[in-house]
Amino acid sequence: AVWIIALSENSTVLSYAQLGSADALPLVDHAQFGASLASVRGAGNDGVAVLAVGSLEKSGGGQEGGCGSVYLLNVSRSGALLSSPVRISDGLGGFRSGLLQSGDEFGQSLASADLDADGIPELFVGAKCGPICRRNANVPDGRGGSVFILSLNADGTVRNHTRVHEGSAGFDSTFPYG
Repeated sequence: AVWIIALSENSTVLSYAQLGSADALPLVDHAQFGASLASVRGAGNDGVAVLAVGSLEKSGGGQEGGCGSVYLLNVSRSGALLSSPVRISDGLGGFRSGLLQSGDEFGQSLASADLDADGIPELFVGAKCGPICRRNANVPDGRGGSVFILSLNADGTVRNHTRVHEGSAGFDSTFPYG
């Protein structure tokens, strides 16, 4: 679950709200919704903030886990969901299918910044990346994960992406692990 807590200037709690499956979010079993958080856009004059929430979708109860997801939520100052969330995952929310597999933990870390100055922040999504993800990226087994840089449309869906991993963006096979 994700808790939205409003604080006063002296850090006392003014109000709080919990976001989760009770809000009709399409969560899978063992979702670990809230594993990571990033503000994509702070509350503006309209009082709406956009939050990115990671959901690792780990396995449990003998079931194979998912590949992970990121949910983009439009949230009011009081913590209420204002519209249907955008779920970004393998083949969802405009993200290309076939890049992730079960256990990749897409969404294990999140950050945002407006790299291209178009007024819509890019979303940086960390993923552990299993064998299929590594093979698609030409990364040897047993080596690190990936960071996906997602350029978003105004509606929160993915316009395009760039993957940074060993062997790309100046990282080579001598990159130190430890």
